[in-house]
Amino acid sequence: MTLVGIRRACRLSANGGQLGKAQMERKLGLRECDRCGASITSFCPSLPTLSSVGNYVKGPRDVLERKIAEAECVPLDVVREYVRHRIFLECEKVFGICPNCGQHLATRRARQCLACYASRHTDAP
Repeated sequence: MTLVGIRRACRLSANGGQLGKAQMERKLGLRECDRCGASITSFCPSLPTLSSVGNYVKGPRDVLERKIAEAECVPLDVVREYVRHRIFLECEKVFGICPNCGQHLATRRARQCLACYASRHTDAP
Protein backbone atom coordinates (compact mmCIF):
# COMPACT_ATOMS: atom_id res chain seq x y z
CA MET A 1 0.00 0.00 0.00
CA THR A 2 1.44 3.41 -0.90
CA LEU A 3 1.67 6.36 1.46
CA VAL A 4 -1.43 7.88 -0.14
CA GLY A 5 -3.22 4.57 0.34
CA ILE A 6 -2.18 4.45 3.99
CA ARG A 7 -3.51 7.95 4.60
CA ARG A 8 -6.74 7.13 2.78
CA ALA A 9 -7.13 3.97 4.86
CA CYS A 10 -6.54 5.94 8.04
CA ARG A 11 -9.22 8.47 7.09
CA LEU A 12 -11.66 5.74 6.11
CA SER A 13 -11.07 3.87 9.34
CA ALA A 14 -11.50 7.04 11.39
CA ASN A 15 -14.72 7.82 9.54
CA GLY A 16 -16.16 4.32 9.90
CA GLY A 17 -15.05 3.19 6.43
CA GLN A 18 -14.63 -0.33 5.14
CA LEU A 19 -10.89 -0.76 5.71
CA GLY A 20 -9.84 -2.37 8.98
CA LYS A 21 -6.96 -1.52 11.28
CA ALA A 22 -4.76 -4.33 9.95
CA GLN A 23 -4.99 -2.88 6.45
CA MET A 24 -3.80 0.58 7.49
CA GLU A 25 -0.92 -0.35 9.83
CA ARG A 26 2.59 0.26 8.58
CA LYS A 27 5.42 -2.20 8.99
CA LEU A 28 7.76 -0.45 11.42
CA GLY A 29 11.17 -1.94 12.06
CA LEU A 30 13.95 -1.01 14.44
CA ARG A 31 17.14 0.98 14.00
CA GLU A 32 19.98 2.10 16.23
CA CYS A 33 19.91 5.66 17.59
CA ASP A 34 22.84 7.68 16.24
CA ARG A 35 23.43 9.42 19.57
CA CYS A 36 22.87 6.85 22.32
CA GLY A 37 22.95 3.51 20.49
CA ALA A 38 19.53 2.42 21.82
CA SER A 39 17.24 0.34 19.65
CA ILE A 40 14.48 2.69 18.44
CA THR A 41 11.76 2.61 15.82
CA SER A 42 12.78 3.10 12.20
CA PHE A 43 9.72 5.31 11.66
CA CYS A 44 10.38 8.64 9.98
CA PRO A 45 7.57 10.99 8.92
CA SER A 46 7.25 12.01 5.29
CA LEU A 47 8.54 15.40 4.15
CA PRO A 48 5.03 16.84 3.65
CA THR A 49 4.18 15.87 7.23
CA LEU A 50 7.36 17.39 8.62
CA SER A 51 6.80 20.63 6.73
CA SER A 52 3.18 20.83 7.89
CA VAL A 53 4.06 20.31 11.58
CA GLY A 54 7.08 22.61 11.58
CA ASN A 55 5.16 25.39 13.35
CA TYR A 56 4.26 23.06 16.23
CA VAL A 57 7.89 22.36 17.25
CA LYS A 58 8.03 25.44 19.49
CA GLY A 59 4.59 24.76 21.00
CA PRO A 60 3.42 22.05 23.38
CA ARG A 61 5.10 18.76 22.64
CA ASP A 62 1.93 16.65 22.89
CA VAL A 63 0.32 18.71 20.10
CA LEU A 64 3.30 18.04 17.82
CA GLU A 65 3.18 14.32 18.59
CA ARG A 66 -0.58 14.11 17.94
CA LYS A 67 -0.29 15.99 14.63
CA ILE A 68 2.43 13.63 13.37
CA ALA A 69 0.51 10.54 14.55
CA GLU A 70 -2.67 11.72 12.82
CA ALA A 71 -0.92 12.62 9.57
CA GLU A 72 1.10 9.40 9.37
CA CYS A 73 -1.44 6.97 10.92
CA VAL A 74 1.04 5.50 13.39
CA PRO A 75 0.62 4.81 17.12
CA LEU A 76 1.36 7.71 19.44
CA ASP A 77 4.05 5.80 21.39
CA VAL A 78 6.03 5.28 18.14
CA VAL A 79 5.85 9.02 17.42
CA ARG A 80 6.90 9.85 21.00
CA GLU A 81 10.00 7.69 20.61
CA TYR A 82 10.81 9.35 17.25
CA VAL A 83 10.38 12.86 18.70
CA ARG A 84 12.54 12.06 21.73
CA HIS A 85 15.45 10.60 19.77
CA ARG A 86 15.29 12.41 16.41
CA ILE A 87 13.75 15.87 16.91
CA PHE A 88 14.55 17.02 20.45
CA LEU A 89 17.68 14.84 20.92
CA GLU A 90 16.90 14.09 24.56
CA CYS A 91 18.85 10.86 24.71
CA GLU A 92 22.32 10.89 26.22
CA LYS A 93 25.12 11.11 23.68
CA VAL A 94 27.56 8.22 23.98
CA PHE A 95 31.12 8.68 22.76
CA GLY A 96 33.60 6.05 21.73
CA ILE A 97 36.98 5.89 23.45
CA CYS A 98 40.23 5.68 21.52
CA PRO A 99 42.05 2.44 22.45
CA ASN A 100 45.39 4.13 21.71
CA CYS A 101 45.26 7.37 23.76
CA GLY A 102 42.00 7.10 25.75
CA GLN A 103 40.46 10.32 24.42
CA HIS A 104 36.82 10.63 23.33
CA LEU A 105 36.21 9.91 19.66
CA ALA A 106 34.05 12.28 17.60
CA THR A 107 31.15 9.78 17.49
CA ARG A 108 30.35 6.31 18.77
CA ARG A 109 31.29 4.79 15.41
CA ALA A 110 34.37 6.88 14.64
CA ARG A 111 37.20 4.89 13.09
CA GLN A 112 39.93 7.50 13.59
CA CYS A 113 40.92 9.45 16.70
CA LEU A 114 41.12 13.23 16.26
CA ALA A 115 43.69 13.55 19.08
CA CYS A 116 46.34 10.95 18.15
CA TYR A 117 45.15 10.13 14.58
CA ALA A 118 45.15 6.41 15.32
CA SER A 119 43.06 4.60 12.74
CA ARG A 120 40.86 1.53 13.20
CA HIS A 121 40.01 1.20 9.50
CA THR A 122 42.15 -1.92 9.18
CA ASP A 123 43.64 -4.38 11.62
CA ALA A 124 47.18 -3.53 10.50
CA PRO A 125 49.11 -1.03 12.72
